[in-house]
Amino acid sequence: MTCFSASEHTDTQTFSNSGKKSSPINIIGAGSIGHLWSSFLQRKNYSCKLYSHKPKATQKLSINSPIENFEVTQTYYSLGDWQPTQSILVCVKAHQLTELCQQLAKKQINNATILLMMNGMGLDEIVLKYFPNAQVVQAYLTHGVFLSQNTLHHTGKGTTLLGNLSQNYEAEKFESLIKILNHALPEVAWSDSHHENLLIKLIINAVINPVTALKQIQNGQIINNNQLFLKLKLY
Repeated sequence: MTCFSASEHTDTQTFSNSGKKSSPINIIGAGSIGHLWSSFLQRKNYSCKLYSHKPKATQKLSINSPIENFEVTQTYYSLGDWQPTQSILVCVKAHQLTELCQQLAKKQINNATILLMMNGMGLDEIVLKYFPNAQVVQAYLTHGVFLSQNTLHHTGKGTTLLGNLSQNYEAEKFESLIKILNHALPEVAWSDSHHENLLIKLIINAVINPVTALKQIQNGQIINNNQLFLKLKLY
């Protein structure tokens, strides 16, 4: 696992690996994960834009987190407002990815880094089909988070691991982006065992998702249900 530290003196600007100031980070998907990254990037004064599938009014969002409780003013953009960028965080559901790529194909993507902040296998192949010149990596997240009206509940501080699937990138290629994300919401690092990470995540979700659906509870509530938690541990 490779980590890069970020300087406290450069937290108000986003820089590319060349050292030049870069464009804002575009975050697509105004769900829990999209709001998580948008909020924590804003907290550290990084420039970012949150793109929503449906029109949404600007709102004051409260973040309850084990790291810090704070508020941000969240502005939402539509894909019709798209501005070219060097870094794109995709935070949509797996079944929405193909349609999103079809919409983005009409935009200026060029050689942007596309970071898939989403679960699922084979997702990078879908993106590369539409954007063969893009640098596509996928994240493995263990943060617990959910939205409730105008409050974002960061229920579990986790880690974010980035890595290769179908491409053979080196960690240094994404050093600048990893530094920014790690500074905003640690710990973010590069993993050389990323395929195994995603398989583990797949197995965990295969167990947890049916349970939360049947019991109508959030993921984090499983460990607070002693009887249910003990049953899961038996498996």
